[in-house]
Amino acid sequence: MIKELVTKHLEEIKKYEGGTCLTIYINPNNYSLTENGLSEASKKLVEIINKQIEQQIEEPEKQTYFKERFLSMFKDCLISKKKYSIVAHFISEEFEGVYFHLPLEVEEQIFIGKHFVIEPLMFNLLRKDRYIVLVISDVNTRFFEGVGEVLLEHQVKGLPKGIKDVVSEYELKVISNTPLELLGEGDLEIIERSQELQKEAMFVKYLKRVEEIITPIVEENMLDLIVIGTEQQIKLFQENTELNDKIIAYITGVLDFAGAEEIAEVVQPVINNLKEKNKEQLKFDIDNAEYAGLISDSLEQIFEDLSMQNFTKLILNPEQTINGYVENGTVVVTNDPSDYNLIDVLAYEAYKKNCPFFWNKELLQDKPAILIREW
Repeated sequence: MIKELVTKHLEEIKKYEGGTCLTIYINPNNYSLTENGLSEASKKLVEIINKQIEQQIEEPEKQTYFKERFLSMFKDCLISKKKYSIVAHFISEEFEGVYFHLPLEVEEQIFIGKHFVIEPLMFNLLRKDRYIVLVISDVNTRFFEGVGEVLLEHQVKGLPKGIKDVVSEYELKVISNTPLELLGEGDLEIIERSQELQKEAMFVKYLKRVEEIITPIVEENMLDLIVIGTEQQIKLFQENTELNDKIIAYITGVLDFAGAEEIAEVVQPVINNLKEKNKEQLKFDIDNAEYAGLISDSLEQIFEDLSMQNFTKLILNPEQTINGYVENGTVVVTNDPSDYNLIDVLAYEAYKKNCPFFWNKELLQDKPAILIREW
């Protein structure tokens, strides 16, 4: 059961150290299962990975363990048949393994070492629009992480699916079983309104529990939140939420049993509109910061400002590629394609430092990045 968003989960995986770690990125659309087992392309991939395992891991028992674990996970991911462009497998001796289906463009690769390699995934993830979608329902509340135009549904630990997970059967029965036939004519309207208020109170109790569970995820990841529900559900949520500064839109609709793709189509216009608003705000912020002398635009200075927590936001150019690395605070540009793009490294550093960052070529023109320092 996933209790974190993908980036947080990957960060936990990166911290793991325990003997040999196997990281494999594959594009599942290149492989398949047939009635007789693995397709020819799938068999060839397994052979390539098995050969690398034999070359880099000495002990025969370990070799067998990693081969069997990968084959089992590989078959699982092919059976699930999700139309995502990358599956990342992480396997170690003590960490049995997890895999992620993600809508990312990452080269097929295999890494064997003392730790897992998450950078190619993280760099790609951090270039996508990322946000959270909460679909409110009486019986099927759902939580999604938005990655670009794709929604990944998470089964969040402790999140109630419906009102009966929070409000007892007895409480609901008391509301619905008031003996209206014992009342006088003039009291009927009052009692019906009283019942409505009681039902609303029970639903608010339920909404507060939902918010209690999702708030740490929303705040820790600094992501915008979109809430979907009926008109009445949204009204009650708006009146009682403490997440107003995180919510960018309310969408009216009954989507609690809709597919992720259908919900994504409803959400995407909101995300596109937000990007336009962000562009206007960023231009305003950059102009003000330039006037105040608070702009850093050299890579070395930006990395230093991030390390010193001297920032308000970072703007990155998505079309710039500067290969290199950072060593002891010094930026080394190599122009070697085998090295990471320093623009992606910057985004990752900003993410780790909780610095808000945005991708925008138009505002930066030929500059790789701009950091606005603290006022």
